[in-house]
Amino acid sequence: IEELPRLADRLFTGRVAFRITGPAGETDNLFAWDSGFGTQTLGRGPILRIITGGPAPATPPPTPTPNYVVITMTPMDGQALLAAAVSALTATAQSTPLPADVTPPPTATRTPLPPNWVTPIVMVNTAIPENNATAVWQAQVATAAAIVNGTATATPPNVWTATPTPLPTATPLIVYQDLLTPTFTPSATPLALPALLRGKILFFSDRNGDEQLMVMDPDGNNVAIWTGGAPKWIYATAKRNEDLAPDGSARVIVSSEQVRNSQLWIIDAQSGSRKQLTHFNQIAYDPVWSPAGNRIAFISPEPGNDELYMINADGSDLRRLTENDWEWDKHPTWSPDGSQIVFWSNRQTKRKQIWIMNADGSNVRNLSNNEYNDWDPVWVK
Repeated sequence: IEELPRLADRLFTGRVAFRITGPAGETDNLFAWDSGFGTQTLGRGPILRIITGGPAPATPPPTPTPNYVVITMTPMDGQALLAAAVSALTATAQSTPLPADVTPPPTATRTPLPPNWVTPIVMVNTAIPENNATAVWQAQVATAAAIVNGTATATPPNVWTATPTPLPTATPLIVYQDLLTPTFTPSATPLALPALLRGKILFFSDRNGDEQLMVMDPDGNNVAIWTGGAPKWIYATAKRNEDLAPDGSARVIVSSEQVRNSQLWIIDAQSGSRKQLTHFNQIAYDPVWSPAGNRIAFISPEPGNDELYMINADGSDLRRLTENDWEWDKHPTWSPDGSQIVFWSNRQTKRKQIWIMNADGSNVRNLSNNEYNDWDPVWVK
C-alpha cells in the first residue's frame, strides 16, 4: 500500500520496472508460471495489467531543464540598452493616438525562440600587441572598462562556442632568395628599425626585375628580399645617421657654398659653425662617419674617376684607399666595429656590385658576385 503513490508517479512519467519473485514449485502459483513457452501454458504467456490507484496528479512533475543556453548574437552594453529604451519611449510619446471608435490595426507578435535554441558564439583570443606601447594602451583600456562597467560576468560552463577562423600567417619581414616566390604581399611599415636588421647590409638590386631593397649578411650569404614595410623608409632610417658623429656633436655635409665645387664640411651641432674639411679641385661626396668617431670615409673623382678616400675629422691624414683605371667606387658604409668598409663598384664585372675591404684599403673582395646590379649599401648599426 505504501508503494502505490510512488507507482502512480512512475506510471505517469511512463517509466516503471518490476522484479517478480516467488516460489519455484506449485503449478497453480502465479509466480511459478513460465513465460508462455512451457507445456502447461501452451504458448500463451501471462499478461500483467496495471491499474493505477487514482487520477493523475493535479500538477505534473517538472520537465528536466535542457542543457542549453540562449545567447544573443549582438551583446549590448548599458549605454546601448539605455539608448534603445529612450528610442522606444520617444516613439510611443510621439505617436498619434487613434480615435476611440477606430479599431487599432493588428500587430504581429514575434514568434518566441524554442526553449532549447542555442546561438553559438565565437571566442577569439586577444591579438598579441606588436610593441610595448600597444600593450600598455590595451592594459589601460581594459582597466578603464573594468572601472566603468564592473567585473565581467563569467561565461556559463554550458555555453557552446564555435571554433574561430585562424588568422592568416603574417608575412615575414625578409624572404630569403632561395625561398622567394614570384609574388609577395608587403607587411605594414614598422614603427622602428627591426632588431633583426642590426649588423646586416641593406642594398638595392635589380636581380628580380625591378629595383628592390635586399638584405644580406656581412659575408655575402643569406641574401633576402625586404617585405617588412616601405623600402624607402627602412633604407632612409638605416642611413639617417651615417653622416653624424657617434657622440652627436657634429655632422659632415656636402656643400658648394663659398667654393666652386662641392666639398665636405663639418657642422657643429650646438653652435652651427661650419668648417671646411676637404679642399679638392673636384667634388667630394658620400661622406660617412666611422663608429669610432675619428675618421670619415668619402668619394671623390679627384684622380679622374671616383675613388674612395678617408680623412680624420679634424682634416688631417688624408688617404686614398682605392685605385682604378676608369672604374668608379661609390657609397661607402662602415662596419659597426669600424674595421671594414663596404661600397659598390663596377670594377672587374662592369656591373654594380657590393664590395668589402679592410678600413686601410686591403683585402678587397666582391660580396655580390652575381650577374645583376647591386648598389648603395648601408651597414645597419
